[in-house]
Formats: sequence, structure tokens, C-alpha cells
Amino acid sequence: MSNDSVEAIFIGVPITIALIAIIIAVVVATRRSHYKSNTVTEYTVSDNAVVMQKRTDMEYSAMSESHYLVNYVTFNTENYGRIELRVPNNRIGLLREGDRGELVFENRKKRGFKRFDLI
Repeated sequence: MSNDSVEAIFIGVPITIALIAIIIAVVVATRRSHYKSNTVTEYTVSDNAVVMQKRTDMEYSAMSESHYLVNYVTFNTENYGRIELRVPNNRIGLLREGDRGELVFENRKKRGFKRFDLI
């Protein structure tokens, strides 16, 4: 073995190990963040929420190269003021402006809205 090949091994091996360690650290950090954001079970409840506005937005998915509709509802709550939450397509028709009820949400996702009975 010549001196050049020995030097290449002593330089190349640590660099390779460092790159592998960085890749592993990035993968672990990404998975930890994804797991943490998907396992949040903390729900927030607002006892007196009012549906203020409904709107539909068109978004583009680069992965599927297509457009799709996303529905949002703006609620006025006593505790949080005005908040806009994303609502699934099969639930947007169940709400109308002026509805009052109990709002349950997690992060920025609507989990439920129980309308108060109108008398």
C-alpha cells in the first residue's frame, strides 16, 4: 500500500461516517417531528362559537399534478376570537353562516361542531 492510498482512507472514511451520521440525524429529527405533530390528542373546546363565513379555495398538488378544493370556515369564539379552520368536503354543507354551537378543534383542524337547538 502506498502512502497516497493510506491517506485517502484516513480522509475518506471519516468524511463518509460524518455524512452518514448527518443523514441519520436528519431522518430521526424529521420522523420525531412528524410523530409528535400527528399524536397530539389535546383538543380545544369553545362553548359558544358562531359560524361567520364559509369559503372554498383551490389548491394545487405538485405530486399528483392536479387541483383540488379546500373548504374553510371562520368561527367567532369567546375564548379565541376569530379562527379559520379547514373543513372536509362532506361536512361543509352541514354548516351555515350564523349557526351557534360548541366547537371542538385540534391545532388548526375542525374536529366537531355541535349546533345548539334553535327554539
